[in-house]
Amino acid sequence: MRLGTEIIATAQALEGSGLAYGGFGSVSARTATGMLITPAVTSYSRLGPDEIVAMDFDGSWFATGELRPNPEWRLHLDILGARPDIDAVVHSHSTFASVLAAHGREISAVHHSIGLAGGDSIRCARYATVGSPELSAQALAALHQRRGCLLRNHGALALGFSLGNALVLARQIEELAKISVFAASLGEVQPIDASEMDNVVPFVECHYGAGAKVSR
Repeated sequence: MRLGTEIIATAQALEGSGLAYGGFGSVSARTATGMLITPAVTSYSRLGPDEIVAMDFDGSWFATGELRPNPEWRLHLDILGARPDIDAVVHSHSTFASVLAAHGREISAVHHSIGLAGGDSIRCARYATVGSPELSAQALAALHQRRGCLLRNHGALALGFSLGNALVLARQIEELAKISVFAASLGEVQPIDASEMDNVVPFVECHYGAGAKVSR
């Protein structure tokens, strides 16, 4: 169950980076019929391969351990179902991303690395109840032509062609959010011009993002 082991490593890295805590946050990866996902709230440091939950796209699930799928499984399943271009989803509750999400603010092009998310901004999805189909719909709207977004009063989502790729973006979203918060404390932020981002995005994607992939 190599993919399950990779999910555990990703979840532990997420928690170790301070992007999730106490088992909150979630990680999933595509399979032939659905996905594997981290279980309901549990410490990722003690997570074992038999506790990773397999889910089909019809919502049915199977686990060899006693834990149920993460309560935000619908969000992951709907995103993977709607976005055949990605294979992994990392959902974080990181501090600075959550601060901006509490204000309903998007992240503007404060740094060229925002191109990792596929555009010149990281949008903030409208609020919807956790675990609901509406949350999936709002997230997918914010993710249009993007691989990352904030969730209003909630946290952040990072999509990737691999678990490692999604984790890198999750970390970068938090760094961009941190820069945004600190930059705003000094006055009006001056983002990179939209015309320049037309050059920046393909460069960043090629050298650091999806264009840089060599294997899965």
